[in-house]
Amino acid sequence: MFKFGVHSVKQLRKGRTRTILGTAKKVSVTLLNKIDAIDLSPEEYASIMFCLNDDRGAFKRTYSARFGPFNDKCIEIIRGTFESPDLKFHDAAVSSAETAVEFFEKLCGHYDDLGYVASDYDPFITVLGSDSFSVSIASSGVILEVTLPPFVFTRNPPDRWFYPVNKIIFFIARKFGADWLITKYKSGLLPPHAVQKIDLFSPRARQLAERDHRFQLGKHDLLSPLDDTFHCVRAMNVLNDSYFSAEQMRKILINIHNSLKNNGLFIAGSNQDPGSPVSGAVFSKNDSKFNPVWMTAEAPQVLKHINLFNDRSDRNQ
Repeated sequence: MFKFGVHSVKQLRKGRTRTILGTAKKVSVTLLNKIDAIDLSPEEYASIMFCLNDDRGAFKRTYSARFGPFNDKCIEIIRGTFESPDLKFHDAAVSSAETAVEFFEKLCGHYDDLGYVASDYDPFITVLGSDSFSVSIASSGVILEVTLPPFVFTRNPPDRWFYPVNKIIFFIARKFGADWLITKYKSGLLPPHAVQKIDLFSPRARQLAERDHRFQLGKHDLLSPLDDTFHCVRAMNVLNDSYFSAEQMRKILINIHNSLKNNGLFIAGSNQDPGSPVSGAVFSKNDSKFNPVWMTAEAPQVLKHINLFNDRSDRNQ
């Protein structure tokens, strides 16, 4: 058996995103450059992003109304902590920034001078090639997608038992096409028309950033220090053991702690599907530690790393 993907705007617009068996097809990320952001519906954008994940394995999926009551509680705590009209907020690892838009819109009515930065590890990708064959790569050079119509291959390859034809074609396409394009690109030998940049932030987030100077989109790696200090730092659906080692977690917490103003708030949590219960917490920076302010019934994974961080806080970080 074999499985085709969605590689044209016509297929996407006609809703041809599932196989005859009802399973979701892989939709090429290159379609983001073929549809004007204004004309791209939330459903179409979600379909494109559904299978895309970065070189750390973190999915770039987009959902609205994801954190619901958890967001409301966090904003209640923020308002009770910071009464002045100014607030500097960094929302890290926002993926498409859909949830960042929602959080900003709830906050902006309470703070006249709100500075909100929404960042992600790698919000831009490069597409090499043409409509007949292309390879999409992360900033690190890792292959995220190979498109060879009617096939679309992502970092999650098709099951080798159900789709052996896909496996064979993907191997050939990568070895004799994708690797060649990447080598040419790195050597500066690809013509300009064969190189495209794609912005992965959602159309809604980009439109907000254009019309409201208080909301900014940026690129930031949690493993690197932030270049400013903030009243609040938020990291949702990212500080999980499946993405980072214990040592990387500690490095991330050091970076976040150093970026917070004294008594600043750190918000972290995770959930599965949109609207599902969030395992999360709000912590306050106090001297060299994170002190819990509020926590859901189910503690977030990052709590054990915060406890280790606090235990070692008197040592040289």
